[in-house]
Amino acid sequence: MSMEFKPDAFKDFPDWKTSNNQDGLLGQLKGKIFDEPVLPDSKLEGDLFKDAELKLKDVPTAEPSSTSDLFTTEMELDATKHLEGQEALDWLKENHPNVYDNINGTFDDGRCFQNRDYWKDKLVCEEKKDGSMEIYMDDPSAENSRITIKGDLVCGDSGCSKGKFSQAPNMFLDDPMPNKAYNVDRTTTFETDGLGRTVLAEQDRTNPVGDNGKEQLDKDRRILVDKFKDGLDSSKEDAGHILQKNQGGIDEVINLVPMDKEWQRSGGEWRNLESREESVIKDAQDNGAKEITSRREIIYDGDSKRPSKIKFETIVDGEVKISEVVDCPKSK
Repeated sequence: MSMEFKPDAFKDFPDWKTSNNQDGLLGQLKGKIFDEPVLPDSKLEGDLFKDAELKLKDVPTAEPSSTSDLFTTEMELDATKHLEGQEALDWLKENHPNVYDNINGTFDDGRCFQNRDYWKDKLVCEEKKDGSMEIYMDDPSAENSRITIKGDLVCGDSGCSKGKFSQAPNMFLDDPMPNKAYNVDRTTTFETDGLGRTVLAEQDRTNPVGDNGKEQLDKDRRILVDKFKDGLDSSKEDAGHILQKNQGGIDEVINLVPMDKEWQRSGGEWRNLESREESVIKDAQDNGAKEITSRREIIYDGDSKRPSKIKFETIVDGEVKISEVVDCPKSK
């Protein structure tokens, strides 16, 4: 089928950037993305496979097929099993119960994928020849929600990026699994504990972010932090970035914790520490440093979801330039 992509196709749909679109975009896009109609009961060739390449340095992949920026027209998939909707959930429950508990929970009221009946049917799970498992949503409004799991390693790309066609978040990074290491965008590592809390965040900042930064944090991410990370309402606290956004820190909840507004905004202790780091990073980049790393260790009291302390480090070519442990105040 010959198809001509229309880059302005989404401009009339104000919620296409957000992944909480209750009905999806399929019924709205007829004749708007391609010069062929989008049929409700058929899948366009290459639908939703933005890139057949895994894009992750730690998981072996086949050579990628030729792709466009939004859809691929030819793909070489190495899946040995392809399951959708309830069938995918049933298979996960039987074969990967811990993954099932997390994925199934994302459909609960008030969590990531609102409207359980709709989003459950869009779930796709593929088992690969190398033993990895890819989970994604077969809906254009959630095209960035995709992860690959192999053992205790979870790999994926973040959303909310100015340089991407769709700025929708990767909502599988909004509700992280316990006891996993997450490799995100091939630059950032997160580690979670048994409660799914982010306990370590580390990012390679050797190269400047440039124009491919992150969009402003949206309301849905703030609500998730308030509800599921022991946050207070947004009049008192911010959904604060563990790794700051202006240096490439992602907007998904795995990189967010409740932070007192005065403490984390301009003039506050946390923001002052970030500013010091940004000066160190710029000087190091200007002087040709080979490796620049931002590192955060997040410390919690008991089973609280909000941090009590954060260890803040900046490392340039193996030399620790900043290393401080700061207390995280709780808003009153």
